[in-house]
Amino acid sequence: VDAPESVLKQVSQKIPTAYDGKKSLCCGGSLANTAIDSTQKTKISSDTVKAYAAYQPDVIVTACPLCKKTLGKTSLEIPVKDIAELVAEA
Repeated sequence: VDAPESVLKQVSQKIPTAYDGKKSLCCGGSLANTAIDSTQKTKISSDTVKAYAAYQPDVIVTACPLCKKTLGKTSLEIPVKDIAELVAEA
C-alpha cells in the first residue's frame, strides 16, 4: 500500500480517509469469493463507494483492475480510475 500512496501524493491532492493503507475497503468483486452472491457483492461495492463519496473526492482511484470495474458500476457520480490513468493524466 505504500507505493501507490506515494504515487498518489506526487500526482494528486490525495484526501486522507479513515480507510487509508491497510484499512482500505473491498470492492466486493473478488473472483475468488464464491461464498457471496451478486446481490451481496453489489451491496459491498455500493457501501464502499458511499464511504469514499462521503469525503467528496473528484475521483476514486484504485490500483486494482477488478476494483475499477466493480466500483465503476456502482459509482455513477464519481469517476473511478486506475492509478495508471491518473499518472498518465498528470
